Amino acid sequence: MQSFTQLLARPQPDQSPPKSRSSRLVWAVSLGHMANDICMSMGPVTITFIATSVLSISAAQIGFAISLRDLIGALSQPFFGWLSDRTGGRFQAPGGVAWVAFFMGLAIFFGLQGQFWLMIVPYALSALGSGAFHPVGAMVASEAKKTRAAGNTALFFLGGQTGLALGPFFAGLTLDHVRRASDGLPKPADAAPLLGLALIIVPAVLFMFFTLPNRASHDSHKAQNTGETVSLGKALSRFSGWTLLLIAFFIVLRSIAHLGPASFLPLLFAQKGWLPSEYGAITSAFWIASATAGVFFGWLADRWDRRWVIALSLILGAPLIALLPTADGALAVVIAVATGAFAGGTVPVVVVLIQSLMPGNKGLASGLILGSIFATGAVGSQLLGVLIEKTSFTTGYQVVGVIAVLGCVAALMLPASLGGKHKQSQ
Repeated sequence: MQSFTQLLARPQPDQSPPKSRSSRLVWAVSLGHMANDICMSMGPVTITFIATSVLSISAAQIGFAISLRDLIGALSQPFFGWLSDRTGGRFQAPGGVAWVAFFMGLAIFFGLQGQFWLMIVPYALSALGSGAFHPVGAMVASEAKKTRAAGNTALFFLGGQTGLALGPFFAGLTLDHVRRASDGLPKPADAAPLLGLALIIVPAVLFMFFTLPNRASHDSHKAQNTGETVSLGKALSRFSGWTLLLIAFFIVLRSIAHLGPASFLPLLFAQKGWLPSEYGAITSAFWIASATAGVFFGWLADRWDRRWVIALSLILGAPLIALLPTADGALAVVIAVATGAFAGGTVPVVVVLIQSLMPGNKGLASGLILGSIFATGAVGSQLLGVLIEKTSFTTGYQVVGVIAVLGCVAALMLPASLGGKHKQSQ
């Protein structure tokens, strides 16, 4: 039987590209992730504002809007992951971020005109750009330096979750301005301060375009370092049915525990009487905590068994999720920060764990795992919205807390490798 030390320890292979090149790659996709997620994360705050200030929209309708967008992004990611394995994603990643910015701008324009259902179309389509970007970014970050696969992937997610934090903050400040400036129905022109986001988005798009490898460079690196690229069917055939079922079950539980509570933070605190800037700020605090904790968990996962790192975060996050609806004021901020850290901090660890099981298809692995996370999170958000509407926020979040505990158990049952031995390959 393995000792506890043997269970936690992991090998440290040392195959790395030049440091300056790997750093540029990680910075490029991390800044791109921040730009992408700034635009994406403005959505829930904007919809909450429209629900409370422009139209009468229920929690179930908010859940539908969020779920539709997330499902489109999720279902598109395996395809874009497959594509990035073959092209490297030099055009795919910057093009995806530009797409997100354009369509979110259209969604905000129609939403502030009170056109909820017309807003849904560009709001949902924006997810295609995010679906195109994420597999490329996760693949590039994990391959930039082999001995820092989890750490660099955590930095990639730090960029994204910083964007998730800044987006609600920017949206909250802008919508406060809209509320003060509007005489009657808010006007799209009042949201002009959001155009300043172009100062972040445009440089990020250009940096990625000029930094990511072209197809020839990508193919050369792949042939030397990551092994054979195979079809989706062949890649999945390497897993037993039990393993696939267990991974799917774990992803469902973990995604609901993380993304469900996050989706309804703005509405939760709007109903407590908080201003848009205030519930935007606490949503930002949640994502900042997820981002910073992700760097720590990524560092930990480069040294210890990734499954134990994931399980620890979930078991610590479960009671905090259940307590969140009962808190207000400064205590609510503290609990939101802690919840974000433990419920959301191990996303990069999960991504690298699944990538390690599909070394020749890291783009596809990234698309599959991120698509699964977003898809199950989307369905979870819809179900949580219905549950909240039928019962209360307290009941809904308590149920999610129980789901987090079950996710902890499932994490400990995940395979470390397809061979059954403890070996976390890169």
